[in-house]
Amino acid sequence: MRRDVAIGVAAGAVFGSAALSLLGPRLRRPRSVLTVYVASDLPSGWPAALGPFWAISPKAVSGASAWRLDEARAVLAIGERYGLQRQCWGGHLCLTPSGAEAEAETAARVALQLRAKAYYWNAEDDWAAGSDPIGNGIRFANRFAQIAPSVPLAYQAYTSWSQGWPIDSPELVSRFSIWSPQLFGTTRGSIAKKWGSLLYRHREHFPWQTFAPLVGSGRLAAGGGAWGYLDQRVELVTQYRPDWMLTWIGVGSESMVLTGNKLNPPVSVQAEAVKGLLVAA
Repeated sequence: MRRDVAIGVAAGAVFGSAALSLLGPRLRRPRSVLTVYVASDLPSGWPAALGPFWAISPKAVSGASAWRLDEARAVLAIGERYGLQRQCWGGHLCLTPSGAEAEAETAARVALQLRAKAYYWNAEDDWAAGSDPIGNGIRFANRFAQIAPSVPLAYQAYTSWSQGWPIDSPELVSRFSIWSPQLFGTTRGSIAKKWGSLLYRHREHFPWQTFAPLVGSGRLAAGGGAWGYLDQRVELVTQYRPDWMLTWIGVGSESMVLTGNKLNPPVSVQAEAVKGLLVAA
């Protein structure tokens, strides 16, 4: 723990919250979000892992169509019983102007139906390879805001780490209120590079946005290593101070919900570790 944070924690314990403003920075605890791909693949007893989480986000849209809404509703209802905020996400193509607007209309309607407090626009290679990915991304964001202005929209799209701002352009990203880049990797060095280069620069450009990176569950990778590591998650949270930390549960990572593996504990333990951290606001 950094020395200034440690001093602030000690002062708060002895003198109360007023001391924190006098002796150190205002502190907060990052919040954890469980991002679910196929809800029906969750293991039996999975709600037992929800305690340390603050929100849950099942997939609810694919392109311009609603996707397994009954599953999403069931997951959100269970999360709500555990006190979790309702969020959801969709996988998007946005290949043409009309397609981007149609997808936005579906996404906005679904988000409102599910009473979601945030919607994540997840767009990857298909979108990035289109003729006008930035323009179509802007069209999606603008149309979504027209229909569901009360639902914060998150940018969770494909990014390029080596060419500056080719896809994650400031013009596009500024349309979103949440910045949620995908930070997957199997080596500590690659994950740290993504955080250190792209995210630090982003914080300088858009300090007003909620910073909510999406990271792997820590499941084992076929080529060795794991998709994320608890020790690095803790280190990077302390260094870069995200507002939310999203954990991806997709195909192959269901065992990480309750069991974990030889390299990482289950996601509930990882979320508990993040919840226990105090970082400068």
